[in-house]
Amino acid sequence: MADFTANRILERVLVFLIAVNTFLLSLVLMAFGLYGIFLPALFGFWGLINAFALLFSNVLVRKSALVWHMVFVGSVLVGSIAGLRGFWNAMNIKPWAVVDIAAVFYLAKILGYLGTRANPKQ
Repeated sequence: MADFTANRILERVLVFLIAVNTFLLSLVLMAFGLYGIFLPALFGFWGLINAFALLFSNVLVRKSALVWHMVFVGSVLVGSIAGLRGFWNAMNIKPWAVVDIAAVFYLAKILGYLGTRANPKQ
């Protein structure tokens, strides 16, 4: 019983850290709206909603956050490969994308997309 409670607390702490990460990144993206770049600002607004909703998380919100982080990591990856100038290929944003890869894997794990301990492969 104590192990179950410790796992629940750890899960809540990690989801809270993902929500903080999402909040900070969405603020950076929304700041681009001040410069007239609409798409990152809209993406940042979606992230802001996800960040607040993750604090009261349910499965739908976690799936939305998983998609949000996957789109962010994918766009940074495409920007890096294509050599795009600006935000998506900035050296400051690439470490954030690496942190988001960890968020993607954890969200996929708790949503059951990476398998669960209840159904181990034999």
